[in-house]
Amino acid sequence: VEFCITDDVHHFDSRVDEIAARGVVQLVACAHFLNMPFLQEKAQALVNHLLKSHKFLACIIYDEASIYGEPTESVKVEALAVTRKDPEESLSSRPHGLRSEVL
Repeated sequence: VEFCITDDVHHFDSRVDEIAARGVVQLVACAHFLNMPFLQEKAQALVNHLLKSHKFLACIIYDEASIYGEPTESVKVEALAVTRKDPEESLSSRPHGLRSEVL
């Protein structure tokens, strides 16, 4: 509804948690299903921002994207690339240097 009125998705602004990460992936799949390419593009941009800025969410994003198949394939591939490029950060359950001693 927010997107239909404002052409934006502020619901996820400044949210950096598992629920938000899964929600953005679900939004990508939903926008694809509803044939709303502009919304899908916005949701994809949100996913890309999370993957770039908060790599510890990569596994969560990959997990959620795996559920929806083709509509979220690019999300899944990008999350996997982040995990391969920076495994320590992306496999951590905590953000930026707040890791426990052993993964």
